[in-house]
Amino acid sequence: KAWKEGINKLPADKQNQYKSAYIGMITEETPTHLVRLHVDVAQHKLQWKKFDKQAIAAAEQKAIADICFPFVTTTSRRKKSCSNNHPLEHPSHTLSEGTRAKLRTLDAAFVSFEDVQ
Repeated sequence: KAWKEGINKLPADKQNQYKSAYIGMITEETPTHLVRLHVDVAQHKLQWKKFDKQAIAAAEQKAIADICFPFVTTTSRRKKSCSNNHPLEHPSHTLSEGTRAKLRTLDAAFVSFEDVQ
């Protein structure tokens, strides 16, 4: 329900752009950020959830290229469904418990949000 209401709050051109979208969809990937579509359930609005690749890589003491950001930033359920193509034990698919905890708690150093307008 929040998803539909969030879509309906957008301008017409954005409604058309996002009507076939889904929560968690990657909308942009740059050298420094991976951006997924997110819904703020409390406020019924769509947001871009921006993962800071540089901060995550620094916390892991790895190069950005050594981390599979589409995999490590997705939900646990989606990780299980794609584990045939993305083995869970592969180094690019694993993060330390400390980094995973910060992603789960939406630590501002790793994740920021911006309203879709």
